[in-house]
Amino acid sequence: METILAYRGQDFVMMAADTMHIKAAFIIADKNKKIHQVTSNSVMGVVGDGKSAVQFTKYILRSLRLYKISNRYDLRTKNAVHFIRKILASYAHANPLFRVAIFVAGFEPTTGPELYYLTLPGTSLEMPYGGHGLGAIFCVPILAQHYNANLNQEGVYKVFEQCVSELHKRLVINLRNFAVYVIDKRGVTEMECINLNNIAQHRLPIDPNFFYPSVHKM
Repeated sequence: METILAYRGQDFVMMAADTMHIKAAFIIADKNKKIHQVTSNSVMGVVGDGKSAVQFTKYILRSLRLYKISNRYDLRTKNAVHFIRKILASYAHANPLFRVAIFVAGFEPTTGPELYYLTLPGTSLEMPYGGHGLGAIFCVPILAQHYNANLNQEGVYKVFEQCVSELHKRLVINLRNFAVYVIDKRGVTEMECINLNNIAQHRLPIDPNFFYPSVHKM
C-alpha cells in the first residue's frame, strides 16, 4: 500500500511519500517517516517491507554520517547513489526475502537537480519523474501527463495533490497523509503535507461562466 513519488524540475527535485505504517489490512501508525535526509543536499525515500526498510535505512544513514565525520564533507549525490546501490545489492543477495525500493534526490552546484530510481538488485537509473509502491500504478500516468521540465514548485505540488486525490478514490485503505520535501540550492526543505483537507482548501472555485458563458443582452 505504500507510495512514494518524485519529480525533477529545472532547479529542484520534489519528493512525496505517505506516512502510513500498514500491515496487511491494518493501519499500525500514521506518522511513519519514509523520506530521510542523507546529506546536506540530498534525501532518500524508501518503501518496502517494514522491517527490511527500517534496518536498511538506519545502516545507510549511519554509514553516510560516519563518512562525513571522518572526512569532514558529504558525498556528492551520485557517489551516495553508488554506495547505496552497492549495499542494496549485498542485502538482496544475502536475504532473498529482502524487498525495498528507493529514490535518491539531490542538488549539486555543478550539475543541478538529480533524481535516481533504485531497485533490486542494486540497479539505478536517473529519471525526470517516477513512483514506487502500489500507488505508482495510478500516479505515474498523472506525472507523465503533466510532465514539464519548466514546471515550478507550486505546479509540481499541485500535480502531487492530484495524485493523492486519485489514490483516495482508488485504494481500499486510504493513504491519508503525504509528507513533501523539496531539494534545491538552499538544501532540503519540508513543505506542507498533502491530505484531503489541504486539497479541499487549495481547490479553486469553478467559475460557471467557464462552461456556460453568459449571454449579454444588447
